[in-house]
Amino acid sequence: MIMINNIRNYRFWLLYLIIALVVFLMITSFLGPWWTSTLVNAPGGPAVNILVEIFQWGIPEGYYSEHFQPDVTPVYQVWLSRGFLALSILLLLIAPWLRSKASRIIFGVMGTSWLFYACGALYMIYNRTKEYGIPLQGSETVYDYVYVMNATSGFEPAYFMAIAASIICLLLCFIHKLIVKDNSL
Repeated sequence: MIMINNIRNYRFWLLYLIIALVVFLMITSFLGPWWTSTLVNAPGGPAVNILVEIFQWGIPEGYYSEHFQPDVTPVYQVWLSRGFLALSILLLLIAPWLRSKASRIIFGVMGTSWLFYACGALYMIYNRTKEYGIPLQGSETVYDYVYVMNATSGFEPAYFMAIAASIICLLLCFIHKLIVKDNSL
């Protein structure tokens, strides 16, 4: 059995464990939808069943394009969000190897940027649901030009995972010195 004599090593790996949790939350939030809405026809109407899913990177191509064609996310925005995820993970993985001040700056920037990203998604989703008459959260009857539909909408766990990742990053920004017991700037 290998013994680690220096307590700093334990603290370093504790920091890395927390960073692994943040990376897991970021990747998981990227894979799942952030918001969904199910639109089904009201009783007695024609058969309509639409599922709208908004991911971290937007609305994928092919989701009832005739209804939501202006809202389908362009390919370059999908690649930008993938790049944002990859850059976030890379910076988080190298942060513990940097000086304390640089690490705290990275954690603060990552936490703030992911929080702004989630707030931006909320703003975009709120405006689009308002325009379409779909509830942001909950159930409501929606009147289309032809159909009367029941809409059930809500934020998914992946959205809250992104917010949790941002909050943990911001906490790491403030408690980094306590974890690694570093007295340098």
